[in-house]
Amino acid sequence: MIKIIPIKKDNLGLLAKAASKFGMPRSEGWLRRCMFDPTVEDLVSDPIRGHMAVDENGEAVAVQGYYYQPCYFKQIRVLGNTGCIMGADSKCGENLICVLDRNKETRQCGIVGFGNEYASQRSAKVSKMVSRNVPAPYRPYEHRVGVSDIAAYPVIALNRLGAPVWVKNVVWLACRPLAWLMRCVGGVLPGRDGYCLSVSKTTQVEGLEEFWKRFLEANTGLVSSREPERLKWLFEDSMKAGKVYMVVAKKGGCVEGYVLIRELEKKLIGEGLAKGFEIIDICAVGNESKCLRALARAAVSLAGKLGGMKVLFYGYMPKQEAWIDDIFRIRIQDDHPYFMYKGYTPEVKASLEKNEGWFFGPFDGERCMGYGGCIDL
Repeated sequence: MIKIIPIKKDNLGLLAKAASKFGMPRSEGWLRRCMFDPTVEDLVSDPIRGHMAVDENGEAVAVQGYYYQPCYFKQIRVLGNTGCIMGADSKCGENLICVLDRNKETRQCGIVGFGNEYASQRSAKVSKMVSRNVPAPYRPYEHRVGVSDIAAYPVIALNRLGAPVWVKNVVWLACRPLAWLMRCVGGVLPGRDGYCLSVSKTTQVEGLEEFWKRFLEANTGLVSSREPERLKWLFEDSMKAGKVYMVVAKKGGCVEGYVLIRELEKKLIGEGLAKGFEIIDICAVGNESKCLRALARAAVSLAGKLGGMKVLFYGYMPKQEAWIDDIFRIRIQDDHPYFMYKGYTPEVKASLEKNEGWFFGPFDGERCMGYGGCIDL
């Protein structure tokens, strides 16, 4: 006997087990932080975050979670819809359809639906067929890599040859003196284009509230909320634990932009002693290319100082050729889109098709939360 039950705050343990079963390990704390963001409560009254099909043994055989994200469209606060965790046993495909149908009954609809962590061609195909989602309009089938350590080049070559981890570790260690010398010569966070760059140990940066107001006033389309309280909810504990780092760009004493990077889990890197990082948010007032370029360069430099060999960027915001291409020079072709969306009003749809504003980035959805694992950060 299969029962369809809602996902709520009090049964996230069952959801965590289901996520792990379907290849998406997430802790209860991770799920709570991602799916129950308190800064969206003024826009939504729904206490449910998806549904699970559960068998007679209490095990989930199909699941799809959803949650809400606060957004702004042309400076007006609005609701966005996104998903988190979807899977089903191969023999329980019909139950997944039932779960999806039940989600339609309970979910409040905002002005845009989106997802930015599609794991495979199959999941992207399901999103296209069931939700009529489409890929981001700009570079939907690629992501970028910035090299933060000279050892990246020989280690990448060894990866392609299938070399064992110990060989890559030896090469990485042998490159340490040269990497340290290059970092000393270049500086850890060199000032660029007149911006003063500094590493912050907290999201509660002086001037960040004013930055957000100025950023929002200059925004011409859709943007996810970056209010300081939301950044605190999502990242403060991760920063205290040394998993997320923030670089702030100032000019004339005012915050003009920032970039956040997250350390990747070792099992996702496969390169031994070296660390990997990913940009999980980057923005600047007016989408100023000079500021974004300085922040992208600072992200690579900081990752190198922290023992990182590379920095990933999955983002589909506009005009990247003006600020990231000459820093994140490695271009990886993807076999499916990681970000897909659907505009629910003609005005929003037209704006997104033109890639106005500052959307289609790792901050728009669950990608900024990392991969969870067994930690709550």
